[in-house]
Amino acid sequence: MAACLLVLAGRPAGGEVRVVTLPAGTPSHRATSLAAERRIAVNGSRLLALRHVVPATFVGALDAAYERAQSRMEDMPSVLLASQLDLQSPEAFDTVVVAPGGESRPGSAVVFLHGYAGNIGLICWLVARATLERGLTTYCPSLGFEGDWWSARGSRTLAATLRHARRRGARRVFLVGLSNGAKGASLLARRYRRQLAGLVLISGLAGRAAAPGIPTLIVRGDRDPAVPAATARRYVRRAGARHVVVPGDHFVLLTREARVRAAITRWITRRLRQAGRSPPITAQPQPS
Repeated sequence: MAACLLVLAGRPAGGEVRVVTLPAGTPSHRATSLAAERRIAVNGSRLLALRHVVPATFVGALDAAYERAQSRMEDMPSVLLASQLDLQSPEAFDTVVVAPGGESRPGSAVVFLHGYAGNIGLICWLVARATLERGLTTYCPSLGFEGDWWSARGSRTLAATLRHARRRGARRVFLVGLSNGAKGASLLARRYRRQLAGLVLISGLAGRAAAPGIPTLIVRGDRDPAVPAATARRYVRRAGARHVVVPGDHFVLLTREARVRAAITRWITRRLRQAGRSPPITAQPQPS
């Protein structure tokens, strides 16, 4: 069954945002506004910094990113709290959908896997901006606080999201992950490669991940302790991936947003042009 619309929150910077509950299509009542999300995310990151789970620089970078984006997306719905409280399952999970407000490419989409600390709507929006102008819809499913997409629950949630995107007409889907989401995406991509047009890993990957068998882009900061240069280079050789390094640490999506977004936009645009000369992906979903 197709998912039900929960809330439509305007058209920030040309896109429209809604929250759906997948895969059953039952309405969710857990969405809040981005303004509420900002308080939850920033205060929560302060607590994590005090516990040395994340560096203090993350708090400032996150708050500054909200400040820059607030006027464009202040009414955007949020599922952060429900994600952090682990109110998600493969049978019922909240998904933020960012769709183009104008001309769209119904045959192409992005599925974005969030990282540690839950499904932050701001991060979903930043990733979606990379392809909104190219007409792609972005689906950001929720897992839980850990963002452990490599788990059985994570794999089943990804599989359900891919099925939904295909029902909505997407025949070329790009899998994008950030931090733990990128680690999970690197581990899951080979299993789902017949359903994917490409893989984008931002600030994360699993060193033990096998070559995905699909075109791959890696974007990381040159001082990111989570993705050492040697680990990234080995994966690049194994996967034949495109490797983009920008100045910064683990949080370059926040601190170097324009450069990271431009790298993703260029790479996906190139892939779409190449795909236009080849048949669309029509493989049936693989078991999770």
